[in-house]
Amino acid sequence: MACTRIEDLIVHTSALTRASSVVVSHVMSTIVRTADRVVLLYDGRFRWQGSVEDFQTSANPYVLQFRTASLSGPMQPAEL
Repeated sequence: MACTRIEDLIVHTSALTRASSVVVSHVMSTIVRTADRVVLLYDGRFRWQGSVEDFQTSANPYVLQFRTASLSGPMQPAEL
C-alpha cells in the first residue's frame, strides 16, 4: 500500500508542477504507473530506452529478461 501511495504522489506532483521526475525502480507496476519513458541501465550503460508501451512489448534481450524476471539472459551476476 505504501508503494501505491508513493506512486500516486509522484504522478500527482509531476502533473501539478509540470515537472519531470526520475524514478529508479525494478518494480514493473511502478514503472507502468509512473513513467512516460523508460531507460534500462545495466553495467553502467543504457541498454534500451523508449515509451512504457514499447517497454511492455520490446524484444530487446535486456528488456525481456527484466520483464520475465528470468535468470537467463544478458544480465548476470558479476564474477567475484
